[in-house]
Amino acid sequence: MVARIAGQVCGQGQVQQADGQLVYSLNVRAATAVEPGCGMAGRQVELLVADVLSTRVAWDNRAIQRRDPVVGTGYRVFLPLVRR
Repeated sequence: MVARIAGQVCGQGQVQQADGQLVYSLNVRAATAVEPGCGMAGRQVELLVADVLSTRVAWDNRAIQRRDPVVGTGYRVFLPLVRR
């Protein structure tokens, strides 16, 4: 899972197992002097699964946001299971 803002990759997620279910965690970086194109109020964050656009969400750093990945009809998405 990848988070992209205006074409710039600003975060990558990992799939994990929690209570017998596969879940993902994705941290999207805020805009800084080094990465001025990343998260800032009003910017649209594109969430991609296997390089396919899943959804768009407005940047909001006030709270954690939940977004379930959705991929168009006819696609099967296989996410890797990462274990430590």
